Amino acid sequence: MVVPRTICVRYAYLALLSCWTWLLPLSADQADHDLPTIQELYLNYIQANGGLAQIQSLRSVIISGRISNYIKEDAVSVDFKLCRKQPNRMRMRMDFEQYSMLTIYDGEQGWRRWTHDNGATHEIELDAAALSSVRTSSSLHSPLYEMRDQLSDFEVVAMETVNGRSALKLQAVQQSDSKYRTLWLDAENYQELKLIPNWDELPSELSADYHELVLSDYRNIDGHWMPYQADYYLDGEVVRSTVVTKVRVNVGVFDGYFSLN
Repeated sequence: MVVPRTICVRYAYLALLSCWTWLLPLSADQADHDLPTIQELYLNYIQANGGLAQIQSLRSVIISGRISNYIKEDAVSVDFKLCRKQPNRMRMRMDFEQYSMLTIYDGEQGWRRWTHDNGATHEIELDAAALSSVRTSSSLHSPLYEMRDQLSDFEVVAMETVNGRSALKLQAVQQSDSKYRTLWLDAENYQELKLIPNWDELPSELSADYHELVLSDYRNIDGHWMPYQADYYLDGEVVRSTVVTKVRVNVGVFDGYFSLN
């Protein structure tokens, strides 16, 4: 089956999207007055991730896995390999049935190359709109860490349950340019369990074809927590899943790997 180019490009964007004072775990039935402030929660998050130095020690990551789309007209599964390196470099290969698609971003410029089974290739330089989408998705770190300069836009508003785990709900309480407007963090290890995007701030290429992103199967890879599954929900139904099969962190990667040449 040949997958339309517009669909496979959207897959690339979604895959890229598609890792002290109050440390006692909380239960979902605790009263609101027991909730931490956003500043306390962030400190707990830093501690749960091994401290700021440990978080900032992440310099590169290579992720392999499979993306499956369950929408009938777009139903397809593809293998992918994603490499990210500080600062904001990215290279991703997706293998479709009759061709592969390579997306590269060097921190300033970006390219996309299609290679067909017959050896034919086609490549383009990404325009400003596509670059904005790739740049949005090229960060190494988790959503909460990336939002650290926008924490004043959020409050911890409730304790809820996500996938059977107690979760702290963070809600934007004023206009924010954050990528997300609502987040749920595990009340025990402070990893992101569920996120609702702020579509007003995301690039237009990332059309609102899902409402919620649920992360699960977290594993500690050399001191860095990584979700091995991401499920995208639309109107309460899973429309897309990413299952990770392998993660390597702080692998030596030459800068030239993020060039089309």
